[in-house]
Amino acid sequence: MHSAWKTLWALVSAALVARADNPVREMIQENRLVDAAGICRQYEGLSGESELFLSCAWAYYRLGKIDLAERAMERVRRGYSSTVDYQLLQVYAKIVKKQYPSAREDLTRLQDQYKSGAPATSVQELSAELYEIQGQLETAAFIYKQLLSDDPRRARAHWGLARYYIARAEPGKARTHLEETARLWKRHLGSRYNLAVLALNDGNTQDAARWLTEAYKIDRGDVGVLEQIGILMEKRGKLGEAIKYWKRALEINKDATLAKEKLAVHFTSLIDTMIESGDYSGALARLAKAKTLFGADPTLYLKRATVYLRMGRYQKAVPDFRAYLAKNPKDAGSHRELGICYLNLKLLAQAGQAFVRALELEPSNGMNYAWVGFILERKKEYSQALEAWRRAAQYLEDPAELAKANRKVSSLEKKLGQQKKEREENEDEDQDEAVFNENIFGP
Repeated sequence: MHSAWKTLWALVSAALVARADNPVREMIQENRLVDAAGICRQYEGLSGESELFLSCAWAYYRLGKIDLAERAMERVRRGYSSTVDYQLLQVYAKIVKKQYPSAREDLTRLQDQYKSGAPATSVQELSAELYEIQGQLETAAFIYKQLLSDDPRRARAHWGLARYYIARAEPGKARTHLEETARLWKRHLGSRYNLAVLALNDGNTQDAARWLTEAYKIDRGDVGVLEQIGILMEKRGKLGEAIKYWKRALEINKDATLAKEKLAVHFTSLIDTMIESGDYSGALARLAKAKTLFGADPTLYLKRATVYLRMGRYQKAVPDFRAYLAKNPKDAGSHRELGICYLNLKLLAQAGQAFVRALELEPSNGMNYAWVGFILERKKEYSQALEAWRRAAQYLEDPAELAKANRKVSSLEKKLGQQKKEREENEDEDQDEAVFNENIFGP
């Protein structure tokens, strides 16, 4: 039975291929490349030559499936190698492989060969694509405009001009060509995506929703579309829905930059709120969830370190601060908080190093001087501690901290004054004893 079905399918397929119409070519004209490739895969097992395989090669090349494209070209090399379509396909193959000088030579030859009519138009259009790929946007745009003056229904020229005006930050002109591209290519994702982005930039959520709905129907797994739907939901105040789409984008592509940035901002904001409200358990739970989304993000280490610090779990806070500082070595505040952890763990040497580093990075922050002064005082280096506290008082603005610094200055000045007085008294006693010893056996 299975063999009979295969035979029947082969006969039906052969009949379809032999028909005058070419469904793949029509799909390519509508830019339905994925649909075209699907049909092509069904016909791969058939023998013989057909214009359909030439169209399949175009679809495969435009989708970046080079091996499949070259196999399709082999099927038509003998029968169609003299046609314009085949020659243009050879040029496009070189463009895909970045053989730009050779592609340009072939296009120049074809331009000399075909001066008018449909072949000349196709050559010009491919020439514009090559200029665009090579970054010569002005030349490409000039050709696209010429093509549209002759035939306003050339969707690829509209699409090329839309990209040109986007690059030039001319959204009005870009929108005109994007809308025409979307009208001519009923299932073109790129034009709809860019129309949605332009609408969002203008604050037009209604048009953005329309274009994103169409784009989403075309490809529910497109990361860019999912990210922009998230932006739309955010603008509408539906943050929960926005997060859902950003998460999905990140699940599809862990490097989805916009989704990652947006989720990081919202997760960070929520975590900060929990920390400030004292919900440390909730913050730790959110941080664990965030780690599954963002991986070893240094910011997450800093947030968790802050939570552990406030919980008094200094032993756990230290490695997180160190992990964060390994990526952000110039964050003075984190060096200072690492020093506080060391201090509470009674590791004075390490605490001193952390506070000194914070002071080096932020020499106008009074708290850095205060902590350095605290360490020096603990080490009984009172003169240096006094200088540190004086500098702290010079920079501190918070009234409570400033009052504390002034008290420290006063206390250390008193302590050093007492020490000086004691030294002077000791020196006087030594001198008296020296005089006494000197005269003890006098005359």
